[in-house]
Amino acid sequence: MKKKSKKWWILNFNLIFLVILLLSFILYVLYCAYGNSRLVLGQENHPVLLSSMINEDDLGTINTNGFPIPTENHIKDKLKTKYHDLNIDDISVTNITQWNATITARDNSLYMGKLPIKYTCTWCKKIGEFPVKDNRYKTIANNFIYCYWLDNNVDNNS
Repeated sequence: MKKKSKKWWILNFNLIFLVILLLSFILYVLYCAYGNSRLVLGQENHPVLLSSMINEDDLGTINTNGFPIPTENHIKDKLKTKYHDLNIDDISVTNITQWNATITARDNSLYMGKLPIKYTCTWCKKIGEFPVKDNRYKTIANNFIYCYWLDNNVDNNS
């Protein structure tokens, strides 16, 4: 009798072990298929080239609210209005001048690469009642003469 009961106990133990192993395998497969977001197809983020997102390198006119050179926020706002799908938090604007700048992708972002862009700045100063507008078509000599004239007239009036 003892031999039969011992065999029955070993058979039950093996059956329970096999069921637990099978359930563990099924749960692991379900976790890999549905629970782990890294293994779901289409969820992996591959960096996109900036040149494929921004297909035109001329931004047009940027209103700088009195500044002769636009800030990074001015350029990012213009990019956001022109390209709605662009995430401006993942890019940085470097080498900002009065006429152009460079858009660079930040590390570990959705984008990669660099892209030069150009634009026209519009800013307005007031001298008394008359607004004076400057844009990119003024030469350096004209700006120098204008500043010299402004400084001399301020000194003469004082």
